[in-house]
Amino acid sequence: MIELLLHTGIYGIVLGTLAAVSLALIIERLLAYNRESTEMESFLPDFERYVQARQWQEAINLCDQHRGHLPEIFKLAIQHRHEGLARVRHVMRLAVELDVLPRLQRRLAALSTFARVAPMIGLLGTVHGMMLAFAQIAGEARSGVNPADLASEIGLALGTTLLGLLIAIPIIFAVTYFRSRVRQFELDLELYTEHLLELLRQS
Repeated sequence: MIELLLHTGIYGIVLGTLAAVSLALIIERLLAYNRESTEMESFLPDFERYVQARQWQEAINLCDQHRGHLPEIFKLAIQHRHEGLARVRHVMRLAVELDVLPRLQRRLAALSTFARVAPMIGLLGTVHGMMLAFAQIAGEARSGVNPADLASEIGLALGTTLLGLLIAIPIIFAVTYFRSRVRQFELDLELYTEHLLELLRQS
């Protein structure tokens, strides 16, 4: 792989940089989604008990002790409980739309762009390499072309395409996985916020 990067020259440097940045963004997203996840089995029963007992400060403290966006939204709802359920629903919806979802979707646009750009850079290198090969053929048409002399240009042409695809394909899989995680987070938000509103209505 390193040899291929070096052989493809400037295109290999650009694609290698793109791969490194993409890998860093993928790792960052994996860590971020791990932080956003909440162990609801350990959080929800205690939270329900505090709400049903109207122990609001204990419920807020419990939210502070757990990581993830769901305790964050639950805490916000508890803090606005005196304003009525309609207001609580509105506050939670704003928090989800303006804070939580943008935070979950961060970096995905950049990764999608990299997945589209990498094959195009590879294709550019392919066109460049073939142009160099044809230029050499035209320059040596009279004396005859040695196939070994064309190996470098053809290798550049094929190598950049290969690199572009090798970089783009894993990014596409990563973006698809991340989008599915975001969708699952959205479904959980909808489910648990409705559950929380019902808890507040009962208490």
